[in-house]
Amino acid sequence: MNRRDLTRYTGEREKQALNILRTPNVAVPDYQQAMRVLGQTLGRIIPVDGQTLVVSTSEDADYLAKGCIESLKTREVTYKLAVFWNHHYTLPNGESVAPILNRYLQPGYERCTRIILLKSIISGSCVIRTNLLALLASMPEPKNIAVAAPVMYYKGEESLRREFPPAIADKFTFYTFAIDYARDEKGNVLDGIGGDVYPHLGLADQPVRTGKPYMPQLVTDALFE
Repeated sequence: MNRRDLTRYTGEREKQALNILRTPNVAVPDYQQAMRVLGQTLGRIIPVDGQTLVVSTSEDADYLAKGCIESLKTREVTYKLAVFWNHHYTLPNGESVAPILNRYLQPGYERCTRIILLKSIISGSCVIRTNLLALLASMPEPKNIAVAAPVMYYKGEESLRREFPPAIADKFTFYTFAIDYARDEKGNVLDGIGGDVYPHLGLADQPVRTGKPYMPQLVTDALFE
């Protein structure tokens, strides 16, 4: 049994959703809905005190991010959306990189004073670091940065904080439901979110690697608001 610590944010509803994520051969719709449920809880528990920028990867947009935004709407929070299509891979020297191949930044995003960075799992710092640096280069420094994921590796927070100067790292607050302590030989967190997230979400691979255009419905909706 791999060690897992639950956090103070984890109630029965969240436990059930976490168990679905790590269930072998779970049905895609069940997995998608579990991510949405966990996103809804994140959207309820993260404090907001100004216009908020919700940041997601393309694969997480229609499930985790959608759930979060549903709760923000219920709270009547003013928000904007940023979605990044990352190509995440490992260099021959072992370094993990995640260049941005496409992005959607909802007009007015630069006026947001709080950022919520969403990721299905935080194992290292690569994807979140890349996307946050891109945002910080194009908008004023926010007052607060919430980093939120259903599951985190126990070294994930430390790893991300090391990537930024104290002036930025001190703005981070982390929100998760489960902290895991083990990895397999490929570096996947155990039990994590049941392995590679893409097939569980009904995707063949990272959206940028499938060779087919991938547009999350969340982005389509934002474009035609």
